[in-house]
Amino acid sequence: MLIEFRLRNYCCFREEQVLSMVASSDTLHPENVIEPIWSGNPRLLRSAAIYGANGSGKTKLLEAFNFLDRFVSSSFLSKPQARIRTHPFIFDEKSKELPTDFEVIFIKDNIKYQFGFSVDTKRVFHEWLFGWPNGRQSKFYERIWENDKKEYKYSWGDTLKGEKESIRKRTRENSLFLTAAAINDHPQLKTVYEWFTPGLRGWSSNEVPLPVVAEILQKAEYKAQLIKMLQAADLSIEDFSIKEEDLRITKNTPSEIKAILSSIPEDRRKHFRVTMYHKLSNGQLIGLDLNAESEGTKRFFGICAAIIQALEDGGIIYVDELDASLHPLLSRAIIQTFHNPQVNCRNVQLIFNTHDTTLLDPDLFRRDQVWFVEKKPDYASILYSLAEFSPRREEALAKNYLQGRYGAIPFIGGLANEWNIGGC
Repeated sequence: MLIEFRLRNYCCFREEQVLSMVASSDTLHPENVIEPIWSGNPRLLRSAAIYGANGSGKTKLLEAFNFLDRFVSSSFLSKPQARIRTHPFIFDEKSKELPTDFEVIFIKDNIKYQFGFSVDTKRVFHEWLFGWPNGRQSKFYERIWENDKKEYKYSWGDTLKGEKESIRKRTRENSLFLTAAAINDHPQLKTVYEWFTPGLRGWSSNEVPLPVVAEILQKAEYKAQLIKMLQAADLSIEDFSIKEEDLRITKNTPSEIKAILSSIPEDRRKHFRVTMYHKLSNGQLIGLDLNAESEGTKRFFGICAAIIQALEDGGIIYVDELDASLHPLLSRAIIQTFHNPQVNCRNVQLIFNTHDTTLLDPDLFRRDQVWFVEKKPDYASILYSLAEFSPRREEALAKNYLQGRYGAIPFIGGLANEWNIGGC
């Protein structure tokens, strides 16, 4: 479970920003709160909704989660001189030359951990891991780049057991020690690594990643559950099928497609064809290719598959534009799934951004679950919580947000009168 996420100098976030999943003392919606199993751990929120104007940085915040996930999971597998794909704030000269910082505080197997790193495009400058295995903070390790010596200084805590030195020697400048340790089956650090992979799961509004969906639905119970969700969503879908097909290069394959396929190993040249089955009035089923379905149906299909897996395995799921192509009642139902302790018994946390103000509802969210991202005149974005405004419980949150009382809205002026086309 996520306690806190910090980032600095990443894309539009120049100064340090903090997304906290720690519940306040507010007593509203106790079902939206995960109570700690062990004393000393905080009460945590089951979800966080992020609002803001177009271009404010909402998606960049979730991209930071994605960068964190990818870098932890695969940095050791990159080539020795591979560029680290971080993106510092570019609108002032100083920030462009500074590293990007990430830190997460989280709970894994009832132990609290604090992990972070500082990187630029070439190397990791600083990496640290602390934990609270016995209720008190203990160092696992710390790694610092000493520029004058052109080497790393490592310091080990008594908490970290097992092999260290051989892993240290294998850890390159552009990779994390945590990743190297996990790949080399270090038992303690592999547990920490697994909070990220497969614990963090991202979902974008751009497309349905069918290979991922097909993998998720290999379990019969997952497919049965997804069919129930499609039926409950009133999409007139009775069943679906996924067929895996090989993509073969033939003499009729267009040259540009042939070039793409040639760069992919033969055993990975796969195509997934999804067919949705609708029931006619006479009881007969008729199949439609997924591409023939509405954008909302495709979106709901993909995100529900991800949710089913998350609810089964646990972890955190972050979703860019949860409301994209979905009816507000479907978006609300998805959120309520995570707020239901009987359904979400593994305490999966949902973090998402949205423009849907019908969800900005005190009947759905506590004040500490709502966050805003606002871009300042110097192009630097800030992140802040609705709880900072201490709104009354009966306050019309959506109305007040659109009126600008909480900030994080576009200033469009007389946009409706600016069109000068047609000669009227």
